Amino acid sequence: MSQTWTDKLAVGDLVLAVRDDKPGVVLDKEETAQAKYGDIANRRWRFKLHIDGQQGWLDEVRMRAAYKIP
Repeated sequence: MSQTWTDKLAVGDLVLAVRDDKPGVVLDKEETAQAKYGDIANRRWRFKLHIDGQQGWLDEVRMRAAYKIP
């Protein structure tokens, strides 16, 4: 199975905003789908984040575009 850095994220992990390095914490991780293409199975996730006093859900694509791991 192929993996990205978002597959390895766990509840409690620290992430940083790409734009301004603002820290955030992963509060929850939920699998939304699983796709299989030949030998490769990919999971799709959504993440609940706490950043700068606010909480909200992001899908995997937005998470990879807007955040990074330290």
